[in-house]
Amino acid sequence: MSSALLSVYVTHKAMGAALCHNPSPPQNHSRTRQGGEMRNTFATAAVTAIVLMVTAGGPALGAQASIKTASEFYMSFRAAFQKAKAVEEILPYMSKAVRSKIEATPAAERAKMFEFQQEMSKMSGVKVLKETKTDDGATLTVEGIADKEKMTGQIQIVKEDGEWKIGKESWSNKS
Repeated sequence: MSSALLSVYVTHKAMGAALCHNPSPPQNHSRTRQGGEMRNTFATAAVTAIVLMVTAGGPALGAQASIKTASEFYMSFRAAFQKAKAVEEILPYMSKAVRSKIEATPAAERAKMFEFQQEMSKMSGVKVLKETKTDDGATLTVEGIADKEKMTGQIQIVKEDGEWKIGKESWSNKS
């Protein structure tokens, strides 16, 4: 059982025990049964909400389980990057080093920086040409089209805590 699911299971058991415990003796049987059913319904709803929050957590909570290669990871990052409205949405894809640099940037500047990055990264037809294993992950050679011009890129993907992360990304219009 994954740690996230184990956490939800333990939380469910603890919430169920806390919510269904009635320290006073029952005074009216029909009322007590209804109260117990309401507490059980509430506990079930609360656990369902927690499960939904955990599973909606995205890449940070296990979405990489099906991603096996650095190339697959990078393409999923590109899709997330294109949909993102704020840099915080793509932080789970970033290596610890990149993430710490982003988080060290003042919030107001982060928004401007992200907007600039998105403008500069508007590319179509991005594809991985080559994946080369490295000591700490992989280097990808990629290409895409920006402003009707062919671009090539070198992307460093690192493995951190068993998951792929973006290390460094550089693009050029020179072949």
